[in-house]
Amino acid sequence: MKSGKLTRKLLVRIAVAALALFLTLGLLLYVFVARTVGTNRAPAMLDAGVRAPLFALPDQTGRIHRLLDYSSRPVILVFFNPQSHGFQSALQSLRVSMPEFDKTGAKVFAITHGTKASLVSFHDEGHLNYPILNDPDLKTAASYGAIDENGQLRDVSIVIDDTRRVVLSIPVSEAHASQFGFQLMNMAACCLNPAATPAITRAGGKIDPFTLPDALTGKQVALLPDDGTTVHGTVIEFLSARCPCALGYDKRIESLATRFQPKGIRFLAINSSVDETAENEQKHIRDAGLTFPVLMDKGNVVADQINARVTPEFFLLDAKQVIRYHGRLDDSRDPASVTQYDLDVAITALLARKPIPEGEGRSIGCAIMRAQNVTAK
Repeated sequence: MKSGKLTRKLLVRIAVAALALFLTLGLLLYVFVARTVGTNRAPAMLDAGVRAPLFALPDQTGRIHRLLDYSSRPVILVFFNPQSHGFQSALQSLRVSMPEFDKTGAKVFAITHGTKASLVSFHDEGHLNYPILNDPDLKTAASYGAIDENGQLRDVSIVIDDTRRVVLSIPVSEAHASQFGFQLMNMAACCLNPAATPAITRAGGKIDPFTLPDALTGKQVALLPDDGTTVHGTVIEFLSARCPCALGYDKRIESLATRFQPKGIRFLAINSSVDETAENEQKHIRDAGLTFPVLMDKGNVVADQINARVTPEFFLLDAKQVIRYHGRLDDSRDPASVTQYDLDVAITALLARKPIPEGEGRSIGCAIMRAQNVTAK
């Protein structure tokens, strides 16, 4: 009898211990699953109205682009995974639709991760007219919610207004790859109001005399010629050896120089970007066949004096160094699509001593990479 009671007590204790072990293992399993699911849960895309996270990422040339460099313009970020179906078609569609984005003043970046060689390949083989930024550790992508539950880059588009607020956040999959650029433009149209870009008020101001070193010779070149040459006007272009927008205008500005220099219009170019050297510019001059002086503005002193912001950006001065025209050269990065020849018209009017029809034309291009960037607010 006594033996049977002991047996029952032992069985009860074993059952209680087994239940406790079962509950403990269940709790541990629950915690493990919860943590695993929590870890793998894809971060949410940013809500409209939130402050866009700052970033500083290199493009396919190695140039560092910072969101703060474009603080006065709308910015569109297109995160893409090279393994995604249709990503090449989407990049091409974005290239074709770039003139529509240019009209709004928006700056477009594609963002992915990979080697510099792979980015160069994407960019050059696709003849892309916008930079591809490299996010090697995907920290920027994560901050914008462009990471899936497996920690992989996913295709997401983010539209940021000129006050650095997110106004639109959408998966690229919601657009047809071959029509992606135009569909994105249509969806973002309400947020990319050209009137939101800063007003241009340079025309009518006067440029103070300056002297800068020539990129080829190192010789100091002054705004005013020191050889007694009669100058009826001066064209100043802020350019870059690395900006696709600026490079696309090399042949056109050289053509204008060939036409108008014999008529007394002087042409000067200025490189004010801190991440470009005289050696970079020397190669650019040779490759582009530029025949007018290209000057190096170390510390962006002259760019700051006249508040030049992008490359390419053009200033036309009269004989007294008063700005008579400021802005773009024409209305399209594609030479075949140009319908308005703003700078050409302005120079012709200046030589004829007639009023210049439009004294301002909003410049579109890469930001001048300044020695000191604006701090975050």
